[in-house]
Amino acid sequence: MKHKTKRMVKIYELTDKCFMGFSVKQDSKFTFHHCIKKEYGGSNSIDNGAILTSEAHQFLNYLEMNNYEIYYLINCILIEISKSKHHPSNEQWKKINDLILHYYRLKSIEAIDEEKIIPKRILSIM
Repeated sequence: MKHKTKRMVKIYELTDKCFMGFSVKQDSKFTFHHCIKKEYGGSNSIDNGAILTSEAHQFLNYLEMNNYEIYYLINCILIEISKSKHHPSNEQWKKINDLILHYYRLKSIEAIDEEKIIPKRILSIM
């Protein structure tokens, strides 16, 4: 783990969960997520970072490519946590969890739609 990541783990008192609430497993490690990417002018500082497990980081990168709106909303919460310099709150974890669940509900509806089980006009009012 890089020095900056170690410092952040200590500052935010992370032991068993990352900023997104993913549990730390024996084979997982903490990673540094740039909330504002370097290519868009984001710095390499603690203020622009979120500590994620490797699994959470991979999932967030996946969301960025597949549902930017949910990625953006989660990233805003990560920025809020980062700026607070405090351990993520249960409320922040709940917001992130609710967004992830919403994503999976959307994916479920898309899968149903692709299988033509429910007519599109019904899906549009759900």
